Amino acid sequence: MTPEQPTTQETISEKITSAAIRYEGQFYTGRNHGEAVIELERLISHYDPSKIESGFLTSTNRFVSHDEAVAIAKKAQPEVLIFDTISTNLLGKE
Repeated sequence: MTPEQPTTQETISEKITSAAIRYEGQFYTGRNHGEAVIELERLISHYDPSKIESGFLTSTNRFVSHDEAVAIAKKAQPEVLIFDTISTNLLGKE
């Protein structure tokens, strides 16, 4: 098992804790991805936007993709899934 793979018990209780971006191996977080980018910009004045990876951090400190975050939310936080569906529909990404 790799350090990023939670145990079965962790999977059951794992929740999304924040939006995050990963840049050159470092994580930057916020209530949304825009805030995470602002945090990056506060610490690094010149960066390559093409190297930013968007995702989310979980309660087990894993960095996960949007799709994996939705799967976690289905199990642990149904109210987040409802919000995700609404925001996705508003953005026209059905």
